[in-house]
Formats: sequence, C-alpha cells, structure tokens
Amino acid sequence: MRTATPTRSRRADISPLLPQVTRERNSLLSAFYTQLHRPAHQLDQEQLWAAFANLVSYPDVIPALPRSLRPTSERMVGSDGQVDDTRRPIQLSEAELRKCFTALAKARPCTRVGLSRLLVVVELIARRRETLPAPSTGDDYERADPTERKLEELRGGGLGLRDEDWENLILFATTSWRTPRKTHEVPSATALLSQWERTNLSSDLLPPKPSKEMYNILLTVAARSRAWDLVEDLEERMKRDGVKHDSATVGARLRRGFERGAHIQTLWSMFEEGVVGHVVDQASSRSEGSGIKKRAGGDTTPLWNSILSVLSSRGHVEDARRVYDAMREGAPIDVGSLRPEQEGLHSPRSSNFVLPPPPNASTYLSMIKTYSTIGDLRTSLKILQDMVAPSPTAPAITNPPSVAAFTAIFKGFAIHGEPTEGHRVSPFDSRSLSSRPARIGNKRAQVQGAAILAALQRSPSRPQPVEASTTWTLPTLEVLFKAFISLTAPPLSPSFPHGGYRSAPQPRQLYYLVMAFDRVSSGDYELVLEKWEEVERVFGGSDSGWRGWVDGGRVGRMIGEMRRAVEERRRAEEKWRREMGIVDS
Repeated sequence: MRTATPTRSRRADISPLLPQVTRERNSLLSAFYTQLHRPAHQLDQEQLWAAFANLVSYPDVIPALPRSLRPTSERMVGSDGQVDDTRRPIQLSEAELRKCFTALAKARPCTRVGLSRLLVVVELIARRRETLPAPSTGDDYERADPTERKLEELRGGGLGLRDEDWENLILFATTSWRTPRKTHEVPSATALLSQWERTNLSSDLLPPKPSKEMYNILLTVAARSRAWDLVEDLEERMKRDGVKHDSATVGARLRRGFERGAHIQTLWSMFEEGVVGHVVDQASSRSEGSGIKKRAGGDTTPLWNSILSVLSSRGHVEDARRVYDAMREGAPIDVGSLRPEQEGLHSPRSSNFVLPPPPNASTYLSMIKTYSTIGDLRTSLKILQDMVAPSPTAPAITNPPSVAAFTAIFKGFAIHGEPTEGHRVSPFDSRSLSSRPARIGNKRAQVQGAAILAALQRSPSRPQPVEASTTWTLPTLEVLFKAFISLTAPPLSPSFPHGGYRSAPQPRQLYYLVMAFDRVSSGDYELVLEKWEEVERVFGGSDSGWRGWVDGGRVGRMIGEMRRAVEERRRAEEKWRREMGIVDS
C-alpha cells in the first residue's frame, strides 16, 4: 500500500491552539536553534546574535508571532496546568551557551561589537554557576567601549570558560581597534590574562600555564603595540613554563628584532628557526597519528611575508625576490640557499628542506610596494600580473588586484613620475607628497630620496632599467587608471560590519592617485579633475556596490584648490577675451 508523502507545514500553521506562552517560547527557541546548528560554511553571526538577543530579552520583549490562518488560543497556562499570566525567562544550558560563544567567536574581523557580544555570553555562562544580575543586550551595551566596562572586573570572573574561550576573548579584546595602541590593547590583554590566572588557580596556589595560542596572541599584540618589555617578559615566561615556540612566536620575535635594528643575519636566523620548527612540529604530529593540525606549528605564510618585508626594508630587494619566487614555485627548497649574502659575512649554510607556502594578497602587496618604491615599474606590473594568474602551487586560489595594490603603484608614480614636456610646473611638491608649494631643500623630500638611494646602494644587484613601454609616464598611468576603475566591488559579507563597510578607496589612498596625475601631467588641473570626477562616479555612486566613500581630508582640500585655480584661470581667460574683443564662433 502506497503511503502519501506528508506535506511540509508552514510555520504559521503549527500548533495554533497551543497556549500563547508556549508558542512564544517555541518561536524563539526555533529561531535560535536554526542559526546555532547551521554548518560552518552557512553560519551567519549576525542572524545568530539577533536570535540569541531576542531569546535572552524574553519576557521583557515579547516576540511578534506569525499570524495563523486558523483560530489561535490566547491562553496563558503555567506549569501546574492553571491559567497564569506571567512569562518567565528562557534558560539555556551551559553547553548551548558554549556553542553560541564558539560560533560568535568565529566572526571576522574582530570588532568591539563582537567583543561586547562575547562578554554577554560570558556573563550568562557564569550565571549558570552563581547568581548574577541579568546582562544587558541593548544597543547601548554594544556601542559601549569595552575598556570602559573594565575587562579586569569581568562579571562572573569567567567561570565556566575553557582555555580556547579565553583565547578568543583575548583575541577580540586585543584586535578590535583600527590601530595598535598601548592604552587599549596591552592593558586589556594583561587584564584578561590575570583574570584567567585567578579563575584557574590550582589547589596548591600555583599559577596556571597559558597555552601556546594564548602566548602567541599576547606576543602579537605586544609586538604590534611596540611594548618590547612585555615581549621579553612573555618570552621568559614561555621558557620557564616549557612552552615551545612556533611560527607565530617567531614572527613576534622577528618584528621586535627588526624594530630594534637587529642585523639582517640575526633576523634571517630567527626566520629559519621558525620555518624549520614548523616542519618538526608537522613530523611529530604525523608520528602521533593526529595529522597536521593548526595547533601543530601554525600557518607559516605570515612568517614568510615578514621576512619579505624585512629584506625589502633593509635594501635586499633581490634576496626578497628569490624568497618570493620560491613561494610562487612551491617546490621543496633548502631554506639555507635563500640566505641573504653580504660582503665580508660568511655564515654556514644549513641543509633544511622546507615547502614554502603559496603567496597570498599580503605577499603580492609587499612586493609591489617594494618595487614601486625603488622605481622598478616593470617588475611591479609583473607581480601585479602574478596576482591575477593562479599560483602553480594553488591553482584554485586567486588574488584579484585590490585597491591597495593599485595605490602602491600610484604612489610610485607620485615619486618617480616623469612630467609631461610642454606643461607648466605644478605648485604641489609630488616628491615630498604634501600639498605645500615645492621648495628647494624640502626636508621630507631629502630624507625620502636618501632612503631610496640607500636601498639601491645596499641591494646586491641594482634593478635593471625599465623598458620604454613601462616607464613612469602619463600613457602608462592612463592604462593603469582604466584597470583601477574597472575593479569589481567585493560582495557583501555578513561576517563583516555593515556587510563589508569601507570597501571603496579611502582619502589616504586616493591622495596618491591625485598626486600621480598631478606629477606626470605637470600640473594639468583640468586632467586631474576629469579623472577625479570619474573616480567619484565609479566608487561614490549609490548603485556602484562600493561602500564607505569619503572624499574629505587632504585630498578633498587639494581638489578644492584645483577647482578654484581652474575657475580663476577660466575667469581670467574670459576677461582677456572681452578686452581683446574676441568672440567665440
């Protein structure tokens, strides 16, 4: 006998005769569980937080139930079966709260709003173990600065949190600001670390040992904030606790050495130690039968990008190019063969074969900045082409050209651009990159020119002269400008604030575009304004897909000055025509 397939009931028609309070609770729980148990690739932190906030706010905020096509009961029935008009809060289990915390902690980038949401879940987890006032989930709580709510006085003391939960909490507290500042990131990190130690204090009153991931987060924020004393204290504590370093730890140490002026051979030894240690960690993970995990050494791409930046900044451009080529090829290579060479220095080569990671967007951007700074346009465009073409080691991964990549090349035009003959000289000093009249002996221009010359002199081999077809001239800039305005706006991302806010070029990036056209055109304001209007139309339009367009700052002042100069020139020309009796045909 064939059984009829049951039709899927609409949510509005499910149990219309249930008591009102039951329908409200079922509606809130259903929305929350639907978001909580989504697969990782379908997880939407914004929708999860909206469902969680509605659930926690009940019964202070009554949800709007869907209208039913059938008669609906308005009864309020209590647990004893009697009619009851009171609504009670919905209690989630500790396991559900932990899973919600883990899901919200996956949001990227880490923002202050995300930190506030995690703190709400932290307080609710603590309430499962002791009596605490109910936390607020309103907009005012989200907009409040976490530092003003004193992270060292975490409500509930972080009871019930696991080590990975503390790691995520410290990560959000230390990376939720646009730029690293000692006044925010470092105090927040140390306060949360102290809170974690008090919460996990053992019975013999010995302080607990932080995990390697927690140490790496603290080292990263200390290095970004240039709190070198804290970096040294953390490294000493890692040795005392017997925590082995990995690529992230070496990256923080490499940054500290570079900022403090360490020798290039010392910095390379740090890099080599990090990549070789990563291979050892992978081998030990295989021997234990656990496979290669993220915790076993971590991703070494940031470490390779760091040494690229170090080599380029110290003038070893050709050595940086060899490291970049090794990342592009993706074949096992002896890391000692990439060691930079200097006259008078002979260091023993190692014999450690490693597999370089494929380059990412940061790798390409670093190399484009390097060659644009020293005036090698041909190589900059070659790397920009590599950015579009898939890497031989990762053909499925592509890195479309970004606004930052074009900005680096535009900055090169502002410095090395060849003015067009037959035009007047621009009153803007493109070499000093400031909107002040050019003066002989400008200090900033002298410092910048000396730095570029020193980088060329320190390089083992000077860059070859660029070809005539790829010179810093106006026709080349016109071609790049057409490619720049043809960029596709990034899609909306629910994990980003406002779906990916400020995807449009910002004033500090457009500044170099304006200076580039101003230099190569020898101050042709009409041409610069024509290009600026095209940029406004492409990136500032409401239907363009780009978000966060801002035209203020110094670039806005420069455009205003150019418009006034063009208008004054037009008025002077009209006055001269009237005086000469010239009539336009």
